[in-house]
Amino acid sequence: MNKIMKLLGFTAFVTVIAFSMTACDDGTKSGFAANTDPVLYGMWRGIDDPSSTITINSNGTFTVADGGTPVIRGTYTAGGGSFTGGINEINSIYLDYGLFLPKGWYNKVNLMQACVTYWKQQGLNDYQVSSATQQLQPEVDRMYSAIKGTYSGNTMSITFADGRMSFARM
Repeated sequence: MNKIMKLLGFTAFVTVIAFSMTACDDGTKSGFAANTDPVLYGMWRGIDDPSSTITINSNGTFTVADGGTPVIRGTYTAGGGSFTGGINEINSIYLDYGLFLPKGWYNKVNLMQACVTYWKQQGLNDYQVSSATQQLQPEVDRMYSAIKGTYSGNTMSITFADGRMSFARM
């Protein structure tokens, strides 16, 4: 459950970064992606969980690591102290059901396809696979859900469906 809460927090961060800002680049930030904010660039460490870090890049992407291992990759937009984003991929080692998945990165569609493949390999019939898929889908949707947040100075706060996480600049 702790992994899911962490994942939801990271997912929220990513989603917030991707969808909250609508401002356009005025061309003065040469070399930076439109709708990003240089104030966010760099590495941030979880205040409540120091093993969690987020590296925010100038090209509108970010990577979340847990204990130094990259576990989530996504995209964001930001400006004016707020951000939105979305999680694009999750590393199989971070997923509870990652034990039976081939190692690698999974987007939402590929994750569901990998689970279906596994269930079929285990001998489940079409009805059982359909039922398992329907049960898993809401959890997968939450993991890849949108996030939003705010930042100021050396702190960043991320709000997601099940809570809030805070980060400090490293």
